[in-house]
Amino acid sequence: MSDINVTIRDRIAVVTLNRPDVRNAMKLSMWQDIASLFVRFGRDDNVRAIILTGAGGNFSVGADVSEFAKVRSNIAQSKAYEVAVDASSDAIASVPKPVIAVLEGYCLGGGCHLSMSCDFRYAHTATSIGIPAAKLSIVYGVRSTQRLLALVGLTNAKRILYSADRYNAGDASRMGLIDHVSDDPMSDAMTFAASIAARRRRQENPDGTFDGAGWARSEECRCFH
Repeated sequence: MSDINVTIRDRIAVVTLNRPDVRNAMKLSMWQDIASLFVRFGRDDNVRAIILTGAGGNFSVGADVSEFAKVRSNIAQSKAYEVAVDASSDAIASVPKPVIAVLEGYCLGGGCHLSMSCDFRYAHTATSIGIPAAKLSIVYGVRSTQRLLALVGLTNAKRILYSADRYNAGDASRMGLIDHVSDDPMSDAMTFAASIAARRRRQENPDGTFDGAGWARSEECRCFH
């Protein structure tokens, strides 16, 4: 998957969208590959935290419209394309491990959809984020709209969708679209991911199996009584 690079080190998986020449525009095959990757991460005991980012100074400008004539040329293809996009975002959102999106440069449209599917969004101070669907006469998807609403609330969701504007990192953070802004979001995200990956859960034996007795003695268990 040359359009997507994956590295796993110290139980942190780093997934990099790798089409820097087109600002990491997402091909249909990339949506499909993301879905497969995150399903696999959910089953991989060697992965405890995941970072999703983009190569070449941008996260993603969204779907690659240059291939639409081939992959969205009729109603059936359009439906299949939307299914692939939703499967990708759903796989990210449902993976039982924390996912951090590291944003830089442009994070637009489908790129914003990907980032909203993650648990956290760490952004560079120069990030530009937005959903230009209205300017393109495109109806934004139900799942992505639901995730936007959950993050920023009704009024801000309307502002983002109706205006189709791009927002800087500061404004996006104030609306709740971004969680953390810094000059080096990747370093910050790696530090956060490492703290998660290095923490052996109390209910886990050294070999990774479930320690029922340990769980019964734990503070976490007592919180439920």
